[in-house]
Amino acid sequence: MAATTTVLESEQFQKPILLGEGPNRVDGRSKVTGEARYAAEFSLNNVAYGVIIQSTIANGYITRIDTSSAAKSDGVLAVLTHDNAPKLKKADFRTSFIIGEDHLVLQDITIYYAGQHIGLVVADTLEHATYAASLVRVVYEEDKPILQTIQGLHTAYKPTNFHGFFEAQISRGNVVSALSSSSTVGSVIIERVYTTPIVHHQPMESISVIADCEGDNITVYESTSSVMRVRDALSNLFDTPPEKVHVISHYIGGSFGSKGPTWQHAVLAVMASRKLKRPVKVVLTRQQMFTSAGHRPETIQRITLGASRNGKIFVIKHNTITQTSFIGDFFEPASKTTAMLYACDNMEGTHEVVRMNISTPAQMRAPGETTGLFALESAMDELACELDIDPISIREINYADVNPENGLPWSSKYLKDCYRIGADLFGWLNRNPVPRSVRDGRFLVGMGAATATYPGIRSPASARVRILSDGSAVVYAASQDIGTGTYTVVSQVAADVLGLPIERVRSEIGDSSFPPAPPSGGSQTTASLAPTVKEASEVALSKVVDIARKDVTSPLYSKNERIVAVGEGRLAANQGGTPIVDSYQKILNRNNLPFVEAEAKTGPGQERKNYAFCSFGAEFAEVKVDPDLGELKVSRFFGVFDVGRVINAKTSRNQVIGAIIQGIGMALMEQTILDQTSGRVVTNNLADYLVPVNADIQEIDVRFIEKPDPYISPIGARGLGEIGITGAAAAIANAVYNATGKRIRELPITLDKLLLD
Repeated sequence: MAATTTVLESEQFQKPILLGEGPNRVDGRSKVTGEARYAAEFSLNNVAYGVIIQSTIANGYITRIDTSSAAKSDGVLAVLTHDNAPKLKKADFRTSFIIGEDHLVLQDITIYYAGQHIGLVVADTLEHATYAASLVRVVYEEDKPILQTIQGLHTAYKPTNFHGFFEAQISRGNVVSALSSSSTVGSVIIERVYTTPIVHHQPMESISVIADCEGDNITVYESTSSVMRVRDALSNLFDTPPEKVHVISHYIGGSFGSKGPTWQHAVLAVMASRKLKRPVKVVLTRQQMFTSAGHRPETIQRITLGASRNGKIFVIKHNTITQTSFIGDFFEPASKTTAMLYACDNMEGTHEVVRMNISTPAQMRAPGETTGLFALESAMDELACELDIDPISIREINYADVNPENGLPWSSKYLKDCYRIGADLFGWLNRNPVPRSVRDGRFLVGMGAATATYPGIRSPASARVRILSDGSAVVYAASQDIGTGTYTVVSQVAADVLGLPIERVRSEIGDSSFPPAPPSGGSQTTASLAPTVKEASEVALSKVVDIARKDVTSPLYSKNERIVAVGEGRLAANQGGTPIVDSYQKILNRNNLPFVEAEAKTGPGQERKNYAFCSFGAEFAEVKVDPDLGELKVSRFFGVFDVGRVINAKTSRNQVIGAIIQGIGMALMEQTILDQTSGRVVTNNLADYLVPVNADIQEIDVRFIEKPDPYISPIGARGLGEIGITGAAAAIANAVYNATGKRIRELPITLDKLLLD
């Protein structure tokens, strides 16, 4: 390219070096002052309010819906049910990723789970709509639901792949032969079963939407982590050209996967807005978040490990039974990570999926890795104890120098450094391996460790960069900021290329009319978007350079010397040791240009065939357990992570700490309970469904290796939003064993499990 971002030698013209540092969030002030508007906060004229009617049974049929009283209630504008809802076009998408369920809302009378959306009451106020919804009477023909995994085994199937992304049934070597020959002297076989319960995302902002339809045009203000997915889903369902669907999602109060698909509330809001020809707002209640936005399904995982006495593993089996609904196909791919984490010639990983009368599961922070690593890393700890080998050492003994699945070399891997640095800084060498041997007053103290990992995903992304005549810049992309710092990272990258202070770069994202970008999920946003913003910034910069070279009034006119971007929005050339400078503002104004812009699209290429891309980490937990009361605290947690280049140290650290806290909740608290008669969620509020609060969290520290991945992109950054949770539960469970001598294989680790033998 014509442009370069290399700074001049003179300190006078040093540009700000922003990447890797931790500038404050550029959207921070907007959030703390209330200027930032979330989906439900957009102010539209004449807005109506929708309240969803949900089924109270888990399996059966609607025989009659009486909406007469609701329709006559004060302020009611419409009551939508299967009797009067408009017909939808069947969506041609992978379910649970584009649309949450493979079921068209209000199109038939079949009930598949308790909480299924069966109607919408729309009124002039939320209070009127809520009261009217309580007047709707529904008569059902009820069948007995399937509500337990074991109960539904007759419905089980074995998927061949996980939504086309990777194989669901994995095999290499000869597991049967390896196990049959394992009786040789010096080998050890362990077989264990680990279970994880249903858990829910529960972001601070519940899911909400405002639909504003005018003619064939559909505009939605949606709390989504993928404006492009919502656009495509609504375009398909309502048989409307994509260019007539406009999705806006400027700020999101957390997602963790729940806001990835297009759920039925958005479809209902569009239905109502089209019917009433006015905006309609629908906000899910906290209770509805337990039935209407996905969840992580239960897993039953059987792990078999065979190893020689020196700790070398020669066979791994990881068999998972998990759940899905009757109207979806998402399942928890818990066995997938086992195939690539440790070097082993004989490996089997299977998934068996049971259909049940539950709402459709969905991706939840590191789906598969989080549940699968709890089982695998717990089993590795058990194997280490059986062989009397240090738990870190056994992981190093089975270190995979290449990807065991396909033999590809890693694009970069510093997991051994994570083990070494983590063990040193955490004080692992001071750990007593004998359970119940360390006390702090009345508390038993234990340490545990686990490996963390998550794929290095990069997807195609587009971005537009505009340099304005006032010397500032704007970046446009149809990405989203789910609270993790995308606004800041995008501004950093553009500022770094253009030689601007970060305050002079504005990020415009969360709008489907901008250049397409991938969903904010799968830890892919930075890895996908940052290289694109870099390239678009470089092209825009080169255009300004060309204008200056052709401008007879510019000091840079016809200069053949290297022209670079330097601080405060200036271009400079070094002629004979003397800097020659011109500014963006002067260049554009002299040429009567309001702006200069460039658009770029980048994505993964041939490198994906040559290398395996993955992030790694080592996580360490210290717990304190009251042996008389079963009280359990995670007193210290420490993680070291290899995620490639760290673009913003502050937001990166915050993301990983947040993931670790969610892992602590997974290990100790979170569990969704279903009523085994009705199928309704019993723990449908934040009083009964426990999540960690400040008082539950003690010391957490996070470090990064900070070595760029040389192959993933010119930026060298892999994602880090999910890796922090992946090994957390196992590290805590392993620490509990070290403290108490009790091996808890069923999450969450509650006090009753610690007290009962």
